[in-house]
Amino acid sequence: MVGTNGIFRGSLNKKNTFSIELMSKVVNGFYYQDTVMVNMGQVTFPSNKAELKIDNTILKYVLVDVGNPHCVVFHQKFDKECILKYGKNIEHHPLFPNKTNVQFIHIKDRINIEILIWERGAGYTLASGSSSIACAAAAYHLGLCDENITVHMPGGSLFISFDEQFNALMQGKAGKVFEGIL
Repeated sequence: MVGTNGIFRGSLNKKNTFSIELMSKVVNGFYYQDTVMVNMGQVTFPSNKAELKIDNTILKYVLVDVGNPHCVVFHQKFDKECILKYGKNIEHHPLFPNKTNVQFIHIKDRINIEILIWERGAGYTLASGSSSIACAAAAYHLGLCDENITVHMPGGSLFISFDEQFNALMQGKAGKVFEGIL
């Protein structure tokens, strides 16, 4: 339920609420049956849409901050080969001295997008909550999608919604993987 960017605090209680301590903030969530909803807080856009040239290819992108940096690329070709070809180069580009997460996005319609993910420090990744939020936020910010978006990834789907201040609520399926005591 919690990836490498978060630490689970506390146990699920009768109210099924929990908090996750991230590097930059604490987020709160609610768990019911096999669904988790997490209020991820406000998404910001460090700069306007821009272009990046890599290997003589112009890539149009939007920078998004979800508590960690994301470069959401709107590229005509959308396939795994493309993210594998450009992901590492974008992650390590001089524009991003602390590296960045990279996503390629395909807008299916006003409420559905597909994404491919290159995670900072990890490489090609099948699914990511913060990447889902970043892509949905970029699409909504540019007027390409509505405020309620289903993000489809090779590893599954998440539902993302925004309020007027770009606060993100993430919802998806989750299950118990293990239990332990430290």
